[in-house]
Amino acid sequence: MGRSAGDHGSARFTLYYLAFSVTLAHGIVITLLSLYLNAMGYSGSQIGLFNAGFTVASALASWAAGRISASRGYVTALLLSLVPPAALAPLFPLAMTPLITVTAVLVYGLSKGAFGTAAVGLLSEIPGRWGAAVSFGAFYTAVVLGRTVSGALAGAIIEGLGYPYLLLAGGLLMAAAAPLALILRGKVGSRGAGRVKRRGEGPKSSRKPSKSMIILLVALFLHTMGFMAVSPFFSLYALKELGLSEGLVGTLMSIRSAGVMVSEIAAGYLTTAAGSAEVLTAHVLLSSLSWSTFTLSSGFWSAAAILLFGGVVGALDMPARRTLISELSAPGEERARSMGLVDAVTGVASAVGYLLGGAMWDRLGPQSPFLIASVYNAAAVPLLLLLRRRRAGEASA
Repeated sequence: MGRSAGDHGSARFTLYYLAFSVTLAHGIVITLLSLYLNAMGYSGSQIGLFNAGFTVASALASWAAGRISASRGYVTALLLSLVPPAALAPLFPLAMTPLITVTAVLVYGLSKGAFGTAAVGLLSEIPGRWGAAVSFGAFYTAVVLGRTVSGALAGAIIEGLGYPYLLLAGGLLMAAAAPLALILRGKVGSRGAGRVKRRGEGPKSSRKPSKSMIILLVALFLHTMGFMAVSPFFSLYALKELGLSEGLVGTLMSIRSAGVMVSEIAAGYLTTAAGSAEVLTAHVLLSSLSWSTFTLSSGFWSAAAILLFGGVVGALDMPARRTLISELSAPGEERARSMGLVDAVTGVASAVGYLLGGAMWDRLGPQSPFLIASVYNAAAVPLLLLLRRRRAGEASA
């Protein structure tokens, strides 16, 4: 309320920088989690279970962050996402003990879910010159830049100092990010962008998801379940099947992230031009292609080329997804809750996907997660086409 366009522009750039910092911290601890757990002697199924715990925690935090954002403001939820991971930093000498490992996985999962939901909800409420899709593209460029740097940095930390120092580095970065969130509060106010209503203010928004939102939730559940079945095993496949060192594996993961990073803003413009449902449908279909072809890798360079393509495909997801959610929900409380609901549902899907991927890796072989997940991921395409037809019908009515 009363904020100038310049204030909003400054708030957006603060959000982008905060997204980079927080994602870098998360990524240092989580990007090579499969290698971390493998070094502790855990099996593929156990690695899947750890990742499932991470995403269940993230899902619960996303739902909670949506509710907190609707009642207390987005910035409050952002601040709450930063403190617990920072508090873990002094425990780094114990990082390789099971209790601390479990705690770190759960705490970082809670932080990731809360931060992601609150940040994109706030961004959707801040007007941008080029529209929501391009703002989301810029935001996720910052996210993927943080993820890209974190993969290579995590590999270097492992080789130079050892696995325990991942926890120290991540915690220190989270502590350093807190002042940015306080600066953001000064730019947009304690309640976010000034558009989230206080309890009892204005007309009551619907708490029941629309039919279109339900279709989107089912489609994203299938897609996320597919992606998370393969996500932890890109690095492990490169380590075990391609025989690459930890440093090269970290570089390989950074190459995939680089493909996403350089394509995010273009994906935002494409979403604006072609439509959010259309771009999301293309993303899901091409994802199946990229996952299945990863099994054809014969070494570092072929894996790098396939993952670079997969990164470009991956860039289509979030600008289209977040724009579509914004289009299907009204600003304020409804949108805050919708962002949290989608992230919670996809968090549950992630947990299921991790468990399925781990079981397939152990029982059916290293190629099976990539091939099988690509099949059931494609089942989301007809649902997105149905959603597209429903929205086209609503627009012409």
